[in-house]
Parts: sequence; C-alpha cells; structure tokens
Amino acid sequence: MRVRVYWNTFKNQFSVLSWEGKSKGRVIDHTFALLLKDCKFIVQPRGNARVKEEKSKNVHAFVEGTIHNEYTRVQTERVRYNPFKMISFEMKGQPIKTADYVFLTSREEAAEIYASKEES
Repeated sequence: MRVRVYWNTFKNQFSVLSWEGKSKGRVIDHTFALLLKDCKFIVQPRGNARVKEEKSKNVHAFVEGTIHNEYTRVQTERVRYNPFKMISFEMKGQPIKTADYVFLTSREEAAEIYASKEES
C-alpha cells in the first residue's frame, strides 16, 4: 500500500496517510516505527515558508513510499529535515529526493529517519 508519512508533534509518533484507494489522504495509522520502499521525500514549499514566517510547525513534509513488511537488511544513512533551517530533506548534507528504502523510527519523542540509496 502506498502511503505518506509525517511526524505528528502532538502524538510524538508518525501519522500514516493512505495515498491510494478510497481512503486516499486520510490517516489510517499511528506508529513509532515503519519501513517503506521505493520512497520519495516531499516538502511543500509554501508550508516550509509558512513555518519560517510564523515560527510554528505545520504539516508540509512527508516521506512517501510503499509499506514493506519483510525483513530487509540494507545499509542506511541518517536523513535530516529542520523546517527552520532547510528547504528539503538532506542526507550527508546534500538534498535527497528519493530512496530505495526508508526506516522511520522514534527516539525520546523525536523522529529519526534513515535511508538506503543506491549510488548511480
């Protein structure tokens, strides 16, 4: 199932939006960890600008991918996104738009994102 995932600051966990079918755009789950494959990192520019203007977070950044329930061993790197300082997700200080796999997890009430991307 194709989903979009964002960090929910009120629940301190990830909210999972269905991105296909009748429930497209609706929250279908909340979770502390999730593995996705064939992923895209999405930042809506107007939402990012509004964060900076209002100095308050809003939902405008997502990881989109297909839920992957099988054990997969891959080498990952940390992905970061700070809407107050960045305009896109970054890995190793460089913008990242896609990844083969993304592991989303929470630690001490904060989101952590790790991605596996084959070098081309």
